[in-house]
Amino acid sequence: MAGSVLNEALQSDLDHVVIITNKEKDLRWVPTTDHQADKQKKWSSVVCHDSSRGQSYSLKCGLEEAEKREADAVVILLADQPYIKKELINQLIHTCNQAQNVQFVASRTQGVAQPPVLFSKETFPVLKRLQGDRGAGSLLKAHSPFTNGYFQECLSSYMLKDIDTPDEYQQSIVEKRS
Repeated sequence: MAGSVLNEALQSDLDHVVIITNKEKDLRWVPTTDHQADKQKKWSSVVCHDSSRGQSYSLKCGLEEAEKREADAVVILLADQPYIKKELINQLIHTCNQAQNVQFVASRTQGVAQPPVLFSKETFPVLKRLQGDRGAGSLLKAHSPFTNGYFQECLSSYMLKDIDTPDEYQQSIVEKRS
């Protein structure tokens, strides 16, 4: 599943992709074909030793790497959303580039914000204050600290499908065939 997300991210307009792992050299799932070899300059990995403590720790590792690279923004992508397409990622980037002083551009389906989400560097300090298993999506709900953002409706809720269990994976395969 993660290989699919990575492939779409590498084909998108993102400048660089940072893969957050929980162990050194835990990248067996990264495709190693010649097609991917050309794109290896576009990605890197960072080990988050505290990832077992919750989502916020992986997010912070990614943000720290983005800051080192002097990124203007980050797009948070999840490895368990295998149906994300490069066109959606590019749409987030395009919307951000067209707007002024935008803090975020979030995908949304049926009124619910879901990853992928683009956050501007202005939001990094707030994101880095998250604790435990609290992800960035929690900041897009009522009483958000972010006042200037866009929600992009995704017509296909299937594209944003989050797969957390083997049963959900099997069900998604059945749904995809029909």
